[in-house]
Amino acid sequence: MYKKIKAENILIIILALVLVIIVVVIIYVNDRLHTQVRKAISQQARSSLITPTPESFPSISYPSPTPNDERVDETVYDTKSLDRVVEKVENRKPLSESDAAVKGKVLSLLPQGETSGTLYASSNIIIDYIYGDPDHFQVEIITTDITQAKNEGIKWFVGQGFSQDFTCNYPVAFYLSFDVKNQLSNSTLFSALPPNCQ
Repeated sequence: MYKKIKAENILIIILALVLVIIVVVIIYVNDRLHTQVRKAISQQARSSLITPTPESFPSISYPSPTPNDERVDETVYDTKSLDRVVEKVENRKPLSESDAAVKGKVLSLLPQGETSGTLYASSNIIIDYIYGDPDHFQVEIITTDITQAKNEGIKWFVGQGFSQDFTCNYPVAFYLSFDVKNQLSNSTLFSALPPNCQ
């Protein structure tokens, strides 16, 4: 009887270990997939800032509408604002000492070992830093209240210690999420620039 109980305990321990290993593998695979998807999106975002068009900015490629697609209107991106963002990125002036220090502090919010990623997320916006040449900050707007979302984004940057000059001239680039873009009508002219920036 003692051997039977011992054998049952060993079997239970082995099954528990197998379950733990399976859970760890699932978590690891899920994390790797999430990281790869984020990096792919970041790569697309980098290329979209080099030659932006209304179709390539923001950083996600959109599916073409099908004949059964009920959407009629689409938001119009202000191409002048897109050109201005690219111009500012290509002719970027050096950061002030204080903005450079704040940038270093903010980038420490990224997970250890990561060079790009999400710095802040709310129900209105997602702020990402994209490492590369050129590196940049982008704010995805995930609400139809564009003014509120842009103001929240700027408030976050200023709250971290960045100057208004940084948000306008580094620059911080704004774009609409796919869902928000589809919810807005073509009467909405969307600017990729922060509020009050030329």
